Parts: sequence; structure tokens; C-alpha cells
Amino acid sequence: MGKLEMSSAWSSAVTITSAAPDSVVGRLTVPGARSAGSPLGLLTDFAGQLASAGAASALGPTRKAQEIECRTSLFSHHVEGRLKGEATLLFSDGSTMNWQILVHDEEGKTVCAVSMTHLVVQAEPTGIGEPAGPLSNSGEPVSDDASSPDEAMSPADKRRAQIAAAAAAVIARKGFGNATMREIADTAGMHVPTMYQYVASKDEMLELVYIWTMARVRTDVDLATVNCSTATEKLRATITAIIDKGDRFGRDVGVLNRELKSLSPAARIRVLAEYRKLLLQIAQLVSDGIAAGEFRAVEPEIAANFVDAVCDIWALRPFAVRQFGQAAFHDEVAELILRGLRN
Repeated sequence: MGKLEMSSAWSSAVTITSAAPDSVVGRLTVPGARSAGSPLGLLTDFAGQLASAGAASALGPTRKAQEIECRTSLFSHHVEGRLKGEATLLFSDGSTMNWQILVHDEEGKTVCAVSMTHLVVQAEPTGIGEPAGPLSNSGEPVSDDASSPDEAMSPADKRRAQIAAAAAAVIARKGFGNATMREIADTAGMHVPTMYQYVASKDEMLELVYIWTMARVRTDVDLATVNCSTATEKLRATITAIIDKGDRFGRDVGVLNRELKSLSPAARIRVLAEYRKLLLQIAQLVSDGIAAGEFRAVEPEIAANFVDAVCDIWALRPFAVRQFGQAAFHDEVAELILRGLRN
């Protein structure tokens, strides 16, 4: 197929040998003279070219993919010769895409693994005045009256949720310090003055991302456990709900873990109080299991912290665990936790 020039200082070219909506294979030749120094930027750029080619094949002319998160694990600091890259689409819900890219040397050894997340947006503006916005899970533009998982959500809350989703995407890509209100407004599909009607400052927006994300997780846990009768069933459903949320909103989990230090002291106290609500929700399930004789006597809050931390591995370490598949991962995690709690 065609060649793509790379933006890396090494100025190499990627040859795409096959491209499908869910998989892309490409080649990159690195001469020995260029093998000095860290190849991190070169390999990440190579991976980005492959993922972008796959996204373009999947989305067509009316939609495009914007990179919002990239994590690279480098296994060799010396690369040369003809490299082979394979990009595989692990997840897509119409609004985000997650790719795993593995790069191998001529001997077939893996030299790096990259996890890359794209935000799917419209290729062109949909109306006069407002920029193109993000897409819903069905691939449709997010509008003011877009349906919400909570049908009782007010128009103002829908706007705040839209802003929080956009802020999480921009902050995940650029960091809180480098994110601008204009970029966040553009990603949310609204003007800056409109956005200021719902958040008074950039600091308030970061707090909104935390509160919004934690509220979604707690709601998902409530819904997942509504038809469960035992503490064991409820805890298993909770584990699945947290992992599923991390799969769909991995960038938000990354923002929460990385940007806590950027909050003001007062906002940090409020955010940690919201997070503790989730831990207490899990701890109550553990306490119920102890009272019912399903679990041995443990400190419920310590157990709750362990549950949440292990579930977050799916979102925070995709390069290490996603090859096993999401269903296998949460089955193994649930069994590990429940075996540790049983009498």
C-alpha cells in the first residue's frame, strides 16, 4: 500500500502493508546509523501512524479520530533494521476507540507495546456558529437534548456532563497545566462564553471531571447490583461494573490518578470525599457478606480499597492485561477477590 512520512526527528517512512477497520500492519526500516539514542519517539510515532490508518478505514469520510491518550512500554533501547508493527482495535463504542500496537524486530521479538485511545469526532462542523462536537456511543453528534443514561438529568446537568467528558479528553491528552478553556469548549462543541455559564473556572472544571466520573461509577454499581440477592453476587457484579466503566472511560481514570495534585486543597477534600463514597459502597457489601457468613472477618474498608485498586488495573495497565480479554480479566479478578474473602 502507500508510504506515510513520519513527524519524528528520525524522518523515517512507514509502509502500510494492510489496513482494515480493526487491524493494520505496517513496516518501518531503521538504518543502523540512526539507531543511537532512545527510539521512544520514533516507535510511538510509528504506532500512531498505524492506529490512525485503522481509524480512517473504520470511520470513513464523515468522522475522524483524535488521539487523546497514548502509553508506550519500551522493551529495547536499541532498534535497527526492518520493524513490523501490528495495530489491533481492542474496543470501539462509536465515541472512542482503543488500539493496541505491538512492534517487532526482524527476529520477531517485541521491542515496544503501545496503547492508544482515540476520541471520535465529526469531520466537519454540523451547523453555523458552534464547532463540531464529540459523538455519542451510537456515533451520532452529542446535542443539547441527547438522551442520558439518567432520564431525569436536567438540561444543565447534561451540559455539565458534556463539558466534563470534553475536559477529561483534553486533560488526558495535554495535562491539566497545558489544557485551555478554548480547547475544552471546542471539544465539547460549544462556545467558551456558553461553557462559562456552567463552570466558573478551569479549577472548577477539573473538580467537575472528578465528581462526574465518580457519580457515574457509583450509579453503575447501583444498577449492577439491583437484582442480586447475596453479598457474593453483589460484589461480583460490582467488580464487573467497575472494570466495564474503566474499559469505556479509561482516560478519565488516568486523569483522576494523575491530576489529583492539581486540585486546590479545598477541592481535593471534596473530591476525596466523593471517592470515599464509592469505597464505603463497596465496604458495605463486604460488611453484609461478613454478617451473612459468606465472608470471613476482615476490615471492610481495606478490602474495598483492594477491590477498587485491582479493578483499575484494566484501565491503567492495558498493555499488560488486555490480551487476555475483558471477560477473562474480570472473571479472574472476581474469583481472586472472593476466594480471599471466603471463610
